[in-house]
Order: sequence, then C-alpha cells, then structure tokens
Amino acid sequence: MRHYRRPFLDQVSREPLWRFPNVIPIEGKPVDVWEKAEKYLAWVMETGLAKLVFWGTPAVIITKTIAERLIQKL
Repeated sequence: MRHYRRPFLDQVSREPLWRFPNVIPIEGKPVDVWEKAEKYLAWVMETGLAKLVFWGTPAVIITKTIAERLIQKL
C-alpha cells in the first residue's frame, strides 16, 4: 500500500482524486458538467465518426436507454 499511497502523501496531491467523482454527471448534477455532457452526447449522436461505447448494468452515465439509442443510431 505504501507504493500506491506515495504520490498522494499530502492533501494537495489528493485533491484530484476527491474532485473527479464529485464532477461525474449523474441525474442532472452538477448542472454545468451535465450540460456539457448532454451537448457532447448530442454531437456524438450526430457525427459520422466511428464510435466504441462500453456500457453495463448497473449504469449511471451510459444507461440502457442511451445504449439502445446509440445502437439504433449507429
């Protein structure tokens, strides 16, 4: 465990580890991140670029409904 903790010994170095899960867009929150994710998803659905999408259950970000939409669209 010492090896894994070494990069995060002080509080400042641990901040990204705390911040990241707090900005994952879930059920409309945080609002600013949710809006960006929605815009990005709209772009992804419209573009002709190749896509590789992973999803599973239980799902929060790529739900079954979104996965089904992607499959139908792609």
